[in-house]
Amino acid sequence: MALKEHLGNDPTLFRVPVEWAKDHSFAVKITHFDASSLDTPEDLLKEAILEKQPIGPIIDGLVAERMESERSEIVTNIIAIIIKSSNKGLAAMQLAFAAGLLITADKTGPAIAKEWGISKQAFFAGVERMRQELGLKQTRTMRDAAARQNMSKRNYRKPKEIKVS
Repeated sequence: MALKEHLGNDPTLFRVPVEWAKDHSFAVKITHFDASSLDTPEDLLKEAILEKQPIGPIIDGLVAERMESERSEIVTNIIAIIIKSSNKGLAAMQLAFAAGLLITADKTGPAIAKEWGISKQAFFAGVERMRQELGLKQTRTMRDAAARQNMSKRNYRKPKEIKVS
């Protein structure tokens, strides 16, 4: 009989908090905490208004907490994008381009693509994918979808006819 079958299918069964002290580990006792007993932001604001307290510090704290949460999520997403990439250096350059960091460095997309040995279309496809994944706005050097479509029509060249004799 397999260990999992013997112990059951409880998904929390193997989640044992462990802490290390010098050269040995020990289990940490789990105590349940009812998070619903905490004051909600609305409760804090209502209480401050009823007690005629300033609400500015509460709002500042909520905004700061939200900003820290967003910042942490963005950093985590950036690291995840780079880690899962097979070419981490190229991924970092595409992220830098998507964020607009290379505008003042006189580095163009085609030049970066050539440096990394890929087509400019592949480079810009990666930039666009990362820009969308991170929710970044287009930089001033990026074309929108309509402009790309218009440009593809302007630059269309008919294939040369091959004469067969």
